[in-house]
Amino acid sequence: RGGSVPMTVTASRIDDFDGPIHVRLENLPPGFSAPATFIEAGQQSTTFALYAEANAPTPPADHPPLKLVATARIHEQDVVREATGDRPSVQDPGDLITSTAQNVVTIRPGQETRLLVRVERRNGFTGRVPLDVLGLPHGVRVLHVGLNGILITERDQEREIFLYAEPWVQPMEHPFIVLARREGKNTEHGAPSVLLKVEK
Repeated sequence: RGGSVPMTVTASRIDDFDGPIHVRLENLPPGFSAPATFIEAGQQSTTFALYAEANAPTPPADHPPLKLVATARIHEQDVVREATGDRPSVQDPGDLITSTAQNVVTIRPGQETRLLVRVERRNGFTGRVPLDVLGLPHGVRVLHVGLNGILITERDQEREIFLYAEPWVQPMEHPFIVLARREGKNTEHGAPSVLLKVEK
């Protein structure tokens, strides 16, 4: 509750199809959300956030399972593939709650942008917090990653992340997810989805 988990979608491409694949989750219970996204042309996978509100109820036993719907335009026809998962469940937040100062960030090809990530430590946890960024489009990467990755130190509650877009990245809107990791227990605590806007 009050956090997200990463959902990774992988496509098996056949017959030389190399175009974009649009994906979305259906049958989300009340209190749950996930952004529609896409696997870029030439890529095999993407990752997005499945988020539960802080007051999200446990879905009833008869709630239908999550369904992933993938759509692509192939030979002038819309081709749809579906995959069925499980009914999601909710847990208490645990030792960390992760958030970002913005839910939308804008970047231009060849330039940088910043995103402020905050963590709230709970249950007496005082350790450092490694961060991961998943689901960025091809050609967009995190800068200034140290030998130990991106860290929020024991004395800090927030960390600024710098994103860079290669000059050849095309305009698009693509969601991604920021994860905080609780060392020791190795649990992941995701922030709500962030939308990256690449603009000319």
